[in-house]
Amino acid sequence: MRKWGIYALAILLCVAISTCRQKQPKEIRLSLMLNEEELLELEKLIKRNEFLSAYKFKIEPNLSLSPEFLLLGKDQPDIFELNFQDLPKLVPHSLGMKNLISGDYEQSIFFLSYFQPGKFQGDYYYVPFKLSWLAFFYNHQRVFAEINNLTELSSLCYSNPGTMGLALADDEQIVQFINSLIWAFDGDEFDLNQEGTKKALYLLSSFRECLSPFSWHYDTAGLAEALGRGEIDFAFANFSVAKKLWEDNLYPYPIIGQKFPSDKPIAFTGNYLAINKSTTQPKTAYLFLFYLSNPSTCVQAMEQGLWLCGMPTTAKLQPELGKEELFAPFLATVAKLKPASSELEFTKLAELYRELVKRIVLAQEQVELVASDLRLPLQKLKPARK
Repeated sequence: MRKWGIYALAILLCVAISTCRQKQPKEIRLSLMLNEEELLELEKLIKRNEFLSAYKFKIEPNLSLSPEFLLLGKDQPDIFELNFQDLPKLVPHSLGMKNLISGDYEQSIFFLSYFQPGKFQGDYYYVPFKLSWLAFFYNHQRVFAEINNLTELSSLCYSNPGTMGLALADDEQIVQFINSLIWAFDGDEFDLNQEGTKKALYLLSSFRECLSPFSWHYDTAGLAEALGRGEIDFAFANFSVAKKLWEDNLYPYPIIGQKFPSDKPIAFTGNYLAINKSTTQPKTAYLFLFYLSNPSTCVQAMEQGLWLCGMPTTAKLQPELGKEELFAPFLATVAKLKPASSELEFTKLAELYRELVKRIVLAQEQVELVASDLRLPLQKLKPARK
């Protein structure tokens, strides 16, 4: 009997220990592309949330490794950040969230435009985190008038030859620029014969006088440095450029920012978040994911000057004192955001657009000839669902 008593006690202890372990919150691991400042601020945002504060979490900054590499082996994160252009490629590694979405509010959030690129084959695999779109920046000491529309930009080109910058080496920025340019004329980014698209291409040809030859080599950092050093007078740039100029005390003066000069849809890309398909905590991971992507968190992140994201047009942003100018050019078009297509070979699209710009602007070929040559290759890239 004593042996049975010992066995029974042992079983009870095992059950008790197991129960205690189950009650302990498991650690959620997030692999995010954040610098030290962004990491600290995001941790503060999470800890202030009454629901998430009950869970253990660890944010691991990842500024160099590809998500595919992170998802190899045993030591994998529960949540990972990825670039817009990698969305289709990483669907097999990501958990579909359709069955995790609950409630009318959550359903309504997932129908917002910046959630749409995360939808594949009827399920949601990604949610927006840090979005990117373009604004217009110019050196106030050299350019004396605000640009109200793209036609005025053509005039500016003639009076300021060789001084416009674009980050043409960055795939996402060239797609943002060409799509926004085409949409400004109600064109179709996959149909070079469409009337509105042709108008956009003719406008592009008017940039021959002013596009800096260094634009072919500019990435985000290079574009910011070129504006700051006075190598170029004006540029279409994303928030990372604005932030770099801000930190270098060059913006808002002598560099001035304004919205993309169009009243039509503005193309965006950016970074998204996914739940690892191998996670053992899908529901908890979804809680973190939904919190990090919902509009209220977005507003808080922008108020801290961290990054741009999507938010309803009714939301009122109250940035820290002095930071209004940093966000103003981008928030002026937040209601017009339209995603670039995520269901295509993004790198090939960027390459075609780059060839389009080189031939029309650099080689000064006729618009009709270039449109005819690239029409079919571009149509082949058009996804089944835009």
